[in-house]
Amino acid sequence: MIQILMPLISRLTSTVTKTRRLYYVYEICNFLKDKRYVRLITLENYMLSLKDQYHNTFLKLIDKTGEMTTQHAFYRYIKLSAELGLIKIIRNSIENTVDGQILSNLNDNNSMPFILPYPVKIFLLKLILEKDFDYITVLLYLSKIDQVTYSKFKQELEKKILIEPMNIINVDILNELRSWSSPKRYFRENIYAPRRSWLIDLDIASPVGKSRLIFRRDKNYLTKIMELSKKEMLYDYFNTKFIEDTSKYYFPNKRFQLYKYLNTKIQSNLVYAYLDNIFSRFNIVSDRISSKLFFNYTSIMLMYKDEIIAEKIDLENALLKISINSNYRYRPVTEQTITGEIIDTGYITKYR
Repeated sequence: MIQILMPLISRLTSTVTKTRRLYYVYEICNFLKDKRYVRLITLENYMLSLKDQYHNTFLKLIDKTGEMTTQHAFYRYIKLSAELGLIKIIRNSIENTVDGQILSNLNDNNSMPFILPYPVKIFLLKLILEKDFDYITVLLYLSKIDQVTYSKFKQELEKKILIEPMNIINVDILNELRSWSSPKRYFRENIYAPRRSWLIDLDIASPVGKSRLIFRRDKNYLTKIMELSKKEMLYDYFNTKFIEDTSKYYFPNKRFQLYKYLNTKIQSNLVYAYLDNIFSRFNIVSDRISSKLFFNYTSIMLMYKDEIIAEKIDLENALLKISINSNYRYRPVTEQTITGEIIDTGYITKYR
């Protein structure tokens, strides 16, 4: 049995040339939706059955890499899903985490195999920026200047890490970078190849030949991401600007309303509507949900379905207001991990 890491992981460490298609991560969470303690062998049989079901569709893709055809590939995708914080393993059983529940509910009835719905793209982009910040932002920069080589990657990654406060994660990255055997090949197959395909799946880039990329939309958005420090990304940008910037990137021709400028009654009604929807849609069996679930699901779906931009800080302020006189109570809680990261462990309780 392959070793599955704990779900609370600060970075991706197991990407290989086989883990190229984010659609399989999405499909894993979809299969686990509303289920508890699914046996790994049950999930494995289902995922490998997709090879015959979706093979002809796969052959029509522009980027024909990363098809799951073997048990080994299945376990690689399981490990990637765990490191993204989407699933958790309990002995030989598996189930979605809170983030996995979110992903499986951001579906689109019109979605096609290997074509991710836009809400899914946005949430996966956020998770990858969170869990793979150093690697993915360096590769975005090198792709932008069309110089994706191991030597440039090593140079830019060390430069990026060394200007930030040193911590367990940064030391781990530097040690890993300097320990690769056959570093050029390792970089090409296990670092660049999967992330190149992820950027294609996320509709951020298009392939040119076997290795190059061209960006599909506004490069200013990507430039902003590349210039942020990890601390700025996690504790400022994700809370105050991510939804607005991402909406402009994916939907440049839409005109969105800003939640913070709506009148108070409309703001409250929207929060109530989404809370009610989450407690029914997510098959919640208790009277409590993670506030992280509410913030991520609501902000993405408000943008996608209602064309309203609501950042986490906007929704948190609204929750604090309605908690005074409603049957919902929000309790903000944060905890610090051993790697120094601050995580949201708050919750919302529904009183009958």
